[in-house]
Amino acid sequence: MITKNINLDLKLSNKVFKPTGTSEILYKSTVKQIHKPSKILDLGCGSGYVGLSIAKNTTLINQYFFSDLSVEAAKLTKKNSKKNKIKSIVKNGSLFTPWKNYKFDIIVNDVSGISQELNKISPWYNKYVTNISGKDGTDLTIKFLDESPNFLALPSPTPFIFLNSSLFIGYFNDISSREDSWKIT
Repeated sequence: MITKNINLDLKLSNKVFKPTGTSEILYKSTVKQIHKPSKILDLGCGSGYVGLSIAKNTTLINQYFFSDLSVEAAKLTKKNSKKNKIKSIVKNGSLFTPWKNYKFDIIVNDVSGISQELNKISPWYNKYVTNISGKDGTDLTIKFLDESPNFLALPSPTPFIFLNSSLFIGYFNDISSREDSWKIT
């Protein structure tokens, strides 16, 4: 199980998206990018695995924020945060809706980027864990990319890290001109 190697005591539920290999890649790549105390948002947090794993694997004193469209996911993340003694703010809502007037140094995105059609055959989804990313899977990713600059604490030399289940990773070093400034690594 993924959670054994990071000293994270994680409760899972069939009503909440479970961590996958992409979740592990996301937390590990994010930890490598944190060089100063930061405000970190785990968007589409599910059980809280990514953000809580970051917290358990960095020595810096960061502030942690979590949100998910699923009410069950937000509840589970609160439980897992408390269980692991990680101070956090957890909210329920779609993408950035719960974060009006907040700014973050790092936004970690594990919101679905998979076609809704594939969700019918994927073991990741069930009647409780839904996918509203559109026919081609890009709806949430496009909305995320469009809205995210409004929630970054600028100017920020800290990379903005993005990953979703389609394994697309981008680093935004200077968000000021958005599309012109992002690099794919």
